[in-house]
Formats: sequence, C-alpha cells, structure tokens
Amino acid sequence: MKLELTLSQPVLPCAAEAEVVFLARLTPGVAAPGVRPVDVRFVLDRSYSMGEASGLGGLTKLEALKQACKAAIGQLVAGRDRAGVWAFAAKAAVPLAWQALARRADLVALEKAIDKLSLQGGTAFADALGGAVAAPRDGAATTLVVFLTDGVPYCPDVDAERARTLALAERAGELGLTLLVYGTGVSYDEAFLRQVAEHAGGGSRFAHLSDVSALGAELAREIQLGAAAQASEVEFAVVPAPGASLSEVTAMLPAQHEVVIHGAGGAGEARERAGVVDARGRAYVVRARLADASVAATRDVARVEISWRDAGGPQREVREVLVELSGDAARVSAPDAVVRATVLTAAGARATMRGDLGLARTLFGSAGNATMLGALATLGTAAAGGDEDAARSLRTRVMAPGLALGTAKGDE
Repeated sequence: MKLELTLSQPVLPCAAEAEVVFLARLTPGVAAPGVRPVDVRFVLDRSYSMGEASGLGGLTKLEALKQACKAAIGQLVAGRDRAGVWAFAAKAAVPLAWQALARRADLVALEKAIDKLSLQGGTAFADALGGAVAAPRDGAATTLVVFLTDGVPYCPDVDAERARTLALAERAGELGLTLLVYGTGVSYDEAFLRQVAEHAGGGSRFAHLSDVSALGAELAREIQLGAAAQASEVEFAVVPAPGASLSEVTAMLPAQHEVVIHGAGGAGEARERAGVVDARGRAYVVRARLADASVAATRDVARVEISWRDAGGPQREVREVLVELSGDAARVSAPDAVVRATVLTAAGARATMRGDLGLARTLFGSAGNATMLGALATLGTAAAGGDEDAARSLRTRVMAPGLALGTAKGDE
C-alpha cells in the first residue's frame, strides 16, 4: 500500500485565515489474482413486488435476481470462499446458513438455496441484514454484503426498522464489511438506501438497477477484485495540527461519501475503516483551515495516517502535510489542476443529489468534466419527461466508481 499526497497549492499567500486543499490517494500493491478468500453474504428481497417485471426478457425481478446471483456464484471457489443467504419479506429467513464453501457440493447447495426463494408478503429487512452482519468474520477475507430491495419497510414500526437498518450499516463499517446496496424499480426510498451505504462507509456504495439481470456481471467483478486485493483491515485518518481544523473530508473512490469529522468546529480528526482495498484504491479530498496565517512561515496542517495488513503482517504509514505561507505574491502556487477538478467534481455530485442541476452543471463545467456534463444533460431530460427509473440510473452514474474522481482533462 502506498500513500500519495497532492497539495492544491504548496505555497499560499499570507492571510488572516488560509484554506488548504489536498488529495490523498491509497494505491495498493501488485495484485495476486485469486489468493484472498471472498465472503459473500446475500440479503435478498422476496416480497410480492419482486414478482413484477424486471425490465428484460420477460423475467420477474425475483427470477432475474436468482439468475444474477447464480452468475456471481460461478466466480466463487470451493476450498477458498464463504457464503450465506438471508431473505426477507415480512419476516427474515435463512435459506442457507453462513458457511465455508469447502467442496463443489457447497456451491451447488448455495445455488439451490437461492433458486428456492419464493414470494411472500411484507417488507422488513433489518433482521436479515442483522444476520448477515453478525455472521462470523475472517479479517483476511474480502467480505461483501449484497443487499437488494425494491421497496420500503412495510411493517408495524417503520421508524424503528429504518433506525435499526442504519445502525447495522454502521456496525458493518466498523467490522470492515463492504455493503453493496441495490435498489430496483421506483418504489424504494433512494435517499434512505444511499444513507445505508454511507453509514457503512469505506468501500460500501449504493446503485440503482433498471434491470436486475445486470447485477450478475457487477457482482462477478466485485468477487474477482476482492480475491485479488492485497491489503485488508485498512484504516485511514486525518488529524489536524494545532491551529488547524478540518472543514471537509470526502471519500471519492470507489464511491463518493462524506467522512465524519469529530470535534467542534472541525478541530477533531476524521477517521474511517476502509476494510479491504482492491485494485481501485481509495482517494480522499481534504479541506482544512489554518487560523492566523498572516505570518510568512512553513506551517503544519495535518497528519495523514494509514494502517493495513498484507502478506508481510501489520503495516503503517504516517505523512505530515505542510504548506508554506508567503508574503511574495510571485511565489504563490497556481492551483493543481487534478486537485481542483476533483474538488469541483465532488461538489457537482453533491449538487446533483440535492437536485440542483444548474449548480451541478456549472461545477462540472468548471472541472472540465465532459462525462458528467453529458450525464447531467440526460438526467435533466429524464427528469423533465417523468422517467424516474432513468433518473435514478443517472444519479447512480454520477456517484459511480471511476467517474467521481476529477481529472485535469475531465475525460477519465
């Protein structure tokens, strides 16, 4: 694992207060395909609405989900991986208890457990999610909790169900589990499912599926990346120096989310457990403030810490972030193009999620991000035409892995 820091402006002008912006990237080592165990925990909706059309080939959503899960199971390896199945409608069920996939017969049993899922009434997912989060954990494994639903809680105490689901997502993050949250159709609560993924943090993320069949290829890729990952138990932290405070820490890869800053006024640290880091790495935009920056000097802004475990055992790297304050305007650095584009892209994504497409268009345009501008144009057309399914797909694309990280050219 390698930590790279890029300051937007290494030399800043003296001022009463200075803003320091930098990009922190965690780059993994060379992958060794198929070495790391993968633990997949399926948490699947089987409520009656899953009997509706999935969008392709005349399959229902549940039929398409079964096919997609079985396609993903084809990437699991007997003797290396683990899996379990939790299903939910009004009540949770465990079609296949969490277990090591010791033999080929265990993979067949996993497929059969998913194939036997049948439709039932009601929707309450916390018990099923809780079972998946509470299953035994191997820190050396890449653990993926695959949570898919097409609806909202339909149970006696909806508020309690939502609160417990968010608490379970936080617990998943604390344990280093990756929560892959999927919504399909237009009846589920998109904002809530995004919250679930954000509460888990790390590599967890949300995506809308217009067609459930697309899940198979996505999960297959996640399993392949997880098996090749070289670093586990990864933790990232930013600790402000005396006289400095944090105003923003935004994770950009593999999906955009805000990292909680502790302490009043940003005086505390920002820390998250990133779990297993695969070939995509991690990237964070950090914005900090320096008080009393009126005197020319080199100032300590923050300390960035990462810790992880790899084949060599526990590892740790610590880097100090320093800036120079100068009274000579000719020495002040021009903003770094990549950092600037990344900051603008992050802000544009947030504006998109708030529904402020005009501001998002301005921000993506300033970033030179033609990909996002194109997505926004399509999103505006879909929203104006009342195509909510397409609008949800496009909002997912704005926050998608690989698209959120800005570049100087805006074309990567």
